[in-house]
Amino acid sequence: MESDDAVPDDLGDVPSFKAGLRRLKAWSGISYRELERKAKATGEILPATTIADMLSPSRPRMPRENQVRALVRACGCDEDQVAAWVRTRRRIVMSEAAPPEGRPGAREDGGPPGPDVAPAPDDPHVRTGPAGDDVVPPRRMSGRTAKLLTACGILLLVGTGAPLAAPVLDGQVRPADAARPQTTAPSAPGLPASGPYRIRVAHSGLCLSERRGTTSGLVLQTQCARAFPLMSLESQTAARYRIATDHPEFGPGCMGISRARRTPGPYVFNDFCGNENKGAEVFLLTSVITPVPGYTIRVAHNGLCLGFPENTTRDGAPLHQMECDQSPGQVFTVEPR
Repeated sequence: MESDDAVPDDLGDVPSFKAGLRRLKAWSGISYRELERKAKATGEILPATTIADMLSPSRPRMPRENQVRALVRACGCDEDQVAAWVRTRRRIVMSEAAPPEGRPGAREDGGPPGPDVAPAPDDPHVRTGPAGDDVVPPRRMSGRTAKLLTACGILLLVGTGAPLAAPVLDGQVRPADAARPQTTAPSAPGLPASGPYRIRVAHSGLCLSERRGTTSGLVLQTQCARAFPLMSLESQTAARYRIATDHPEFGPGCMGISRARRTPGPYVFNDFCGNENKGAEVFLLTSVITPVPGYTIRVAHNGLCLGFPENTTRDGAPLHQMECDQSPGQVFTVEPR
C-alpha cells in the first residue's frame, strides 16, 4: 500500500488518532520497554512512560510530532509511513486549531484557541525536504514486516468514524479494533465460571498482580491487598480461558506469554489483547489436589505451565512459563471478586 493512498482527505480528530497509535502498537507486537530501546537506537528519547501517556485514551492532548515520529518508526514502519503519520497529525492539529468562521481566534466551545499548532519550519524534528542524515536506511523486509507495514498504512484510516477495513494477518481476517472476545462459553464442570477473580498463588498466599507505577505489564506475585489490575477469567471452550485485565489507565487487556515463545523461561505479561502475546493468551485450567488443592494453568499453544521457579515465596517475584513439574509454585486458587 502506498503511504499517500493510506491518508484520507477527510481527516479525523485527536481521539481517533490516538486510537490508531494504539492499534499500531498492538499490531507491532512490541512491548513498551522494547519500543523505548528501539527509539533510543535511532537517537530518539521516548521513555516507556511517555509512550503510555501517548496511547492513553484518558489523555486528550495530541502527542508531539517528534514523539509520533519516534513511536511509529520504533513500531517498524518505514520512512514513507512515518511521514504519512506525521502529515496526518499536522492536518488534524491545524484543523482543530483553526477558528470557527466569523469568530477569529475563538473556538466553537467558547474557549481560547488551541495551543497545539504545527511546528515551525525551523523545528529540527520536522522533515521538510529530501531524506537527511536522520532518516533510517531502508531495511530488508521479512514477510512479517511487510504485513506490519500494510497495517501501518491501514491504521491511518481511523478518524473519519467510518468502519476500518479488517486487516489480514497470517492469512486470517481479524477486526482491527478487537480488544478481546465479547462473549464467553460455559465453563467445564468443576471449573470456575467466567467472571472477575483474584488469582492467588497457593503455596505463597500472594496474588498475581502488576507493579503499580510501571508500564511494563510484568506479572508478579504480591500481597493481595496491593494486587491490580482487576483480573477476570473468560471461558472460551471447555477448560480454555483467557485471563482478561482491566487496567485503570490502559483499559482492557489480556495476560499472555511474551512474543508467544514456546520454550520454558519467558516472563508473563499483561498487554493489549492480540499484541505481542498473540497466540499465547489462552490457558488450560486443570483442577488438582496435590501437591496442594487448586488449579494448574497451562499455556494452550505449548502445554507449558505458569509458575514460580524454585517455589519462591518472595514478594515481587515474576511469573514464568515453565516445564510442568507438579510443584507447589505451579498451583493457583481463584477467589470471586
